[in-house]
Amino acid sequence: MKIQKFDISKAIKALKSGQKVYRLGWRDGKYLIAQNKQDKAQMLYIYVKEPNKELKLWKPDIEDNLADDWSIVEQGE
Repeated sequence: MKIQKFDISKAIKALKSGQKVYRLGWRDGKYLIAQNKQDKAQMLYIYVKEPNKELKLWKPDIEDNLADDWSIVEQGE
């Protein structure tokens, strides 16, 4: 199966639709998820799920923003 790669804008759209995304360069199994917070701002928060299952607020760096190696986590991964 060929892995589809895309840029950060498509990764954000995938997160907004409920999908999980990761960068092909992330070899340790971490990926991103998005959660809506029911607060006054109705904000979408993006978290990185670490291999140890810990959730941390994601703070993208310049490399993440410019990368074109984003992909969707397939079911079962």
